[in-house]
Amino acid sequence: MALAGLGGAASPGSLVTAAVNRALERLTGVGAVPAVPAAELAHVLACSDFIAAALLADPALVAAPTRSEEAPFAVAAALTVPLLVIAMSHRHGFDVVQFALATPVVFGPGRRFFVHAASALRQRTSDMNVLIAMGALSAWGWSTVTMLRAAHGHVYFEAAGSIVTFMLLGRMLEHRARRGLGEAVRAIVAMQPSTVLRVEGATEV
Repeated sequence: MALAGLGGAASPGSLVTAAVNRALERLTGVGAVPAVPAAELAHVLACSDFIAAALLADPALVAAPTRSEEAPFAVAAALTVPLLVIAMSHRHGFDVVQFALATPVVFGPGRRFFVHAASALRQRTSDMNVLIAMGALSAWGWSTVTMLRAAHGHVYFEAAGSIVTFMLLGRMLEHRARRGLGEAVRAIVAMQPSTVLRVEGATEV
């Protein structure tokens, strides 16, 4: 079967069963997966913002590292703040400056939204990444054409940068909350005893 619904990522394989635990951020698959190496499967899941643990035929656990959310947001925010200041001043003649500030935001930290959106569209589905990509790309594309044509029309570079930056902020806060929840759930699971004694009459089994 193909792995689907994991942030837009998909990978072919022959998993017999698969279960997703969103609280623990873990996907567990049981079955023979000769066509998909463990490292490749973990990489695919990591690209889906999962802390992946794939239980394969060996059965070895493969954990994918947590992708940092703070750095992309910090870069985007550092460029978006001056972009908003220029846009809110309503001064003309700064289109090139706004272009220079917005472009790295849209195609740098915002690249993940385009990757996930493209993956979702290939699966003939739609998700939030598609909406984010459409909004940011539409605002950036219209503004770029207006700037190049010197049409003296209104540009929306600040909208493109703001869409990406605020969505990255939301993803970062969501990631922090989910990570805290996952740690709490794992702590509770760790309290589960490894052995249990059953008392039958006067005998412990």
